[in-house]
Amino acid sequence: MVMTNYITLTPGVPTRLHFSRYEQRVITRTDPQTGRDGQVNALRFDVDEIDGRSVVAIYSTLSDKHKADFAPYLPGDRYLRYDFIVTVEGVGFRREYQVTPVLRSSA
Repeated sequence: MVMTNYITLTPGVPTRLHFSRYEQRVITRTDPQTGRDGQVNALRFDVDEIDGRSVVAIYSTLSDKHKADFAPYLPGDRYLRYDFIVTVEGVGFRREYQVTPVLRSSA
């Protein structure tokens, strides 16, 4: 049995994440409103810290707008040098993300 810890953000609560690896892939997903299967592009991160605590978890998004928040940090694995403070507001298709990158100290 495979167990996976997916991160679920609480609306209005900033969460500080550090990623150790990422992948982009096409997944098949059933649309909850139409019941039809379709393919979507997912961005998936392995998370090794949440709010400064060590974890083994996954942060995944299908939102093109939210994926664009991370796009400048993917080339050359720049994301490894940053923590990302992510705050979500709203629900469903009205969900909006605020992402603040914070350079990690070199200590």
